[in-house]
Amino acid sequence: MTNNSSFEDQWEAEAERWTPRRVKVWLGVFVAICLFGGIALWGFSVATSNAKGAGDAVIQKNQALNRTQAQALFNTNFQSIKSLDQKLSDAQVQLDAFNKTHPSVGNGTPYDPTSEQQANLMRTITGLQQQCHNAVADYNASTRTYTLEDFRDTDLPKEITATDPAFTGGTARFSDFDCQANA
Repeated sequence: MTNNSSFEDQWEAEAERWTPRRVKVWLGVFVAICLFGGIALWGFSVATSNAKGAGDAVIQKNQALNRTQAQALFNTNFQSIKSLDQKLSDAQVQLDAFNKTHPSVGNGTPYDPTSEQQANLMRTITGLQQQCHNAVADYNASTRTYTLEDFRDTDLPKEITATDPAFTGGTARFSDFDCQANA
């Protein structure tokens, strides 16, 4: 019993030490440590965020999926511009042929089918020019995008601009990308 009574005495002495006031103080210390620890972790993540962000960007840029999609995107956009420019030239040929066969469009009536045909051909040219300009803008934006810029094939232009008619990338000529009707 002596052993048991000493345990009870220790328990009672320990219970007296943990008064509600003392519990509140230790709880306050615990909360303060958690709060300051959380602030310290947040501060550390803020301090290292620039390096982490740059590292994450490099990882994203060098992923195999990004590389293959970027290379495909450049080629798709490049061919799209060539196609749109060719369609634009074809539309101009159609308009010129129409104007040649209809030298005096407009018969003065409220609805003139020939002037409507001519207007449709002109709208087609305008629409194709806008599509071509958008495709060129998309291509040029891709050449400046961090995750894409390094994966353009070397035979494709760095940028397509109207001020550089000397471009000769591979078998293409600048006139393939000028978004102008070539009849």
